[in-house]
Amino acid sequence: MKGAVPLLLLFSFPLPWWRQLMLCSCLFLIVVHQCVACPLGIACCVEKVTSSVVLRSSVCPLVIACCVEKLTSSLMAPLRLGGSKRTYAEYAEPNPATDCLKLFDDVDDSRGLPQTWTIIVRIDVKFPMEPRYHDKQHFILVDTTGSKIEAISYGNKVHRFDTLLQQGCKYILKDVVFGPNWGDLEFRNIGHRFEVTLTRKTRVEPYTFRLQFPPCPKHLMPFHEVIRQPNKTFVDVMGIVVHMEPLEHVGNRLYREVVLMDARWHLIIVGICSDLFCRNFQRWYKARDEKEIIIATMLRQNSTHRCLESSDHTSLDFNPRHHTWHQLATVRRIMMERQNLRFVNRYLEARWAYLATVLPH
Repeated sequence: MKGAVPLLLLFSFPLPWWRQLMLCSCLFLIVVHQCVACPLGIACCVEKVTSSVVLRSSVCPLVIACCVEKLTSSLMAPLRLGGSKRTYAEYAEPNPATDCLKLFDDVDDSRGLPQTWTIIVRIDVKFPMEPRYHDKQHFILVDTTGSKIEAISYGNKVHRFDTLLQQGCKYILKDVVFGPNWGDLEFRNIGHRFEVTLTRKTRVEPYTFRLQFPPCPKHLMPFHEVIRQPNKTFVDVMGIVVHMEPLEHVGNRLYREVVLMDARWHLIIVGICSDLFCRNFQRWYKARDEKEIIIATMLRQNSTHRCLESSDHTSLDFNPRHHTWHQLATVRRIMMERQNLRFVNRYLEARWAYLATVLPH
């Protein structure tokens, strides 16, 4: 920067604009080859000299600015000292295994489907193979955020993935194909806009890192949307326990119905089988008396009885830590203060009247 003042003095004399521009270019070259200062200092010198040239010459300032911009960009370019020592961060080639990693909520069809990505999942549910031809198998996958999606294998790949993928284990699945959900044409176990297809190019690797998957699903279905789901599909819900029906015998097993309420004060009935109820026997009565909040996953829709029923894949979580818990906590506090459950009795009477019309006596 010490040479900036003498350089500026040279332009104090009246010279034609083309001589000033030529002199400026020569001085810049001298600075580049003779000066060992940092590129930022050289750029500052360039800026001062340029301003002097623009003020004292009749040439278009835009022309001078363009010439100086090209020269400045070359000065600020990365330099290699000694031919081998690196003084800047080199460009890193993209890693397909990392850049193609996809979360289920980030999938969109803006670029068209199907598309191939890599996913990190836990096998939440592994359904048996199609019983007749053994040419199809369904899986419920959970990603690292708790979102769920259904995966399907077809044909001669069924036995391969049936051996590789075990329920409850974590995997890195590479080259899986995301496509639209064909639930309108074929049965699907859960509702989602997209589904995953396991193909012959899909590679399975065990996931050995200590990343913990969420214990509860990220998305829980509101009760007013549950009734719109196809029959025998699975849903995940969260609600307040407001009522429990007496214990009944259905077929050769014990069965009890529980009434849940969501944040919109909508009610739904959940049928709990004997095994699942006996494992949490005392907890259920405490939940009824204290109006506790529960999350129930993988409940099967029963459109005929207008209720949800527990399955072999159902899990229960009492007073869970979930990002929507505070909404139900406010409703629970209001209900505990009022202690008015007449709307529950009216709901049960209407349901029994409906069952009397559709079920044989």
